[in-house]
Amino acid sequence: MLSIKINKVIPMDDMKLLVFFENGSVKQFDVGALSKDCPEFEVLRDPAIFQCVEVEPGGYGIAWNDELDCSEGELWENSIDISSK
Repeated sequence: MLSIKINKVIPMDDMKLLVFFENGSVKQFDVGALSKDCPEFEVLRDPAIFQCVEVEPGGYGIAWNDELDCSEGELWENSIDISSK
């Protein structure tokens, strides 16, 4: 799979993220859906924790802390493209 690095991430309401990729694409990722399969992400239902998301060095993913992160591939494959909206 081609790796498309992340430039920026913005937390939104309802456990959703706007993810800006280096190729100009903007996608929306639903962390709430992820937490159904990965119980460790339930802690992100706390808005104060959810808002702490950052792009990892090099743009290879995003992270809330040392234990909760998502790779650029996961975000690219499991997000809705909203670039043209």
